[in-house]
Amino acid sequence: MLQWRQPVTGRLRYRYRATADDGAPMVERTWREITIHKDAQPQATLRAPRDEVEVRSGDEVVVEGTALDDIGLTHVGLSIALPSGQVQRRDVAITQGDRRVEIREALAVDGLKLAPGELATVWLEAVDNNGLEGSQTGSSA
Repeated sequence: MLQWRQPVTGRLRYRYRATADDGAPMVERTWREITIHKDAQPQATLRAPRDEVEVRSGDEVVVEGTALDDIGLTHVGLSIALPSGQVQRRDVAITQGDRRVEIREALAVDGLKLAPGELATVWLEAVDNNGLEGSQTGSSA
């Protein structure tokens, strides 16, 4: 087993060197490269609904969007801000590190308990799986 510790702050090139059992030097021909990239914040885009939608009791509103992350997502949530100021949140996708997730969710209007003329605002939140620095959240709002 080979262990090696080297702080990497930018770009690092390396290759292996070893000694054979007969004492002959062995050097890997190909240089290997490590480049550090800062983890980007996830992105969430809401495609539907695009604008205000007038609804009636019994209607469903289809919420569609996309969540992206450079390393991978853990989950995507649907958030709904109600006129009372309360924000309801629910997961609409649980992933195993997928970098892209397409969302299509039917939202039952009756479950929001809106009075005539009241508005609810919806958006998507994408959470990445950065286990080193802590998860980041990106929002379509």
